[in-house]
Amino acid sequence: MSAHPGSEHYKSEHCESGNQLSPEDQARVDKVIGSGVNQVERAPFRVWRLFLVIWLVLVGLSAVSYWIALEHGVV
Repeated sequence: MSAHPGSEHYKSEHCESGNQLSPEDQARVDKVIGSGVNQVERAPFRVWRLFLVIWLVLVGLSAVSYWIALEHGVV
């Protein structure tokens, strides 16, 4: 039976108290996590812009393939 990091067996077997950090270190970790230092302001997702880009690429590739077919006498 393999224990993975999330099971109670793993915690009780590998961590005596269930917490590997001292209270001071845990407080510092909580301070950094709560500070938002890695948060990035993002623009809202624009689904219609994505749809337009995909549609333009599709139309462009279709036009190129149709032109190639015309050049080779397929159409």
